[in-house]
Amino acid sequence: MYNRWDVFSPSDFFDFPNPPARHTMARSGGTDGGDMNAIGRRSLLTGFAAGLAVAGGGRLAGAVPPLLRMAYSETAAPFSSRGDDGRPRGLLVDGMEMVARQSGIAMTHQAYPWARCQLMLQRGDMDGFCTVPTDEREAYMHFSSVPLVVVHYGIFHRVDDHRLAKVRSIADLAPFTQGNYAGHGWAKQYLQGQPVQWEPDEKTVLMMIARGFLDIYVGAEIRTWHWLRVLGLADRFAFTPAPFLPPANFSFGLRRDFPAGDQIVAAIEAATQKASDDGRLERLIATYKP
Repeated sequence: MYNRWDVFSPSDFFDFPNPPARHTMARSGGTDGGDMNAIGRRSLLTGFAAGLAVAGGGRLAGAVPPLLRMAYSETAAPFSSRGDDGRPRGLLVDGMEMVARQSGIAMTHQAYPWARCQLMLQRGDMDGFCTVPTDEREAYMHFSSVPLVVVHYGIFHRVDDHRLAKVRSIADLAPFTQGNYAGHGWAKQYLQGQPVQWEPDEKTVLMMIARGFLDIYVGAEIRTWHWLRVLGLADRFAFTPAPFLPPANFSFGLRRDFPAGDQIVAAIEAATQKASDDGRLERLIATYKP
């Protein structure tokens, strides 16, 4: 048996000129594969793929699957982050552990800078993540058709600003001074043509709204309320739902060259659907809402 938490260095996966500080991973089920070298891992995956099937309820039947190495952003709270104890945590980590137990698939959970996560997946140094499918990611990842978390977007503004009640479309946002952060890909895609003031991060935007320098921020409900609580500004903001804005579907993705990938993704899909149908996912997501 192994301990739930183990410590390792990113240089265990590929060599960096200056390896960063040691990181932490969480394990869910299975046996310890930490000492498996690359050749041994490939041999195990080949044998595993030969005898795998999906049983009822999304549980894999046949050969015992190897560990799936899941990668998460270390700075995307409350979806994923690195806790004070060094362990990865967050809604996506908890959700993937839930469906891993349901499907009988063993996973590790590892947190890195987000750009590095995607590079490691493209190189085959990690196996999966849970994020929003894009055309670029679809090229090297096979995504579940059943999202783990559906994130709704809306408009954050000061509590005394009642003008937002009349907004019915993206075009109606034009009269407002709005801010967003430079790394927000969703905003860049869906707010094209809007006079957006781009700031370095979400916290800066929220502080500027609180001080009256900006009017609104279009963002994800769960994530933004988290930061407002951290900043001590939750009582100064209101959220106006915007059903005309498309949601973001966070879905499990497995690299396309992973053996028996179709069966694994099918098992995760079925397990996710079951967790949604019986209310477990909804109850988990509720614990991350204000």
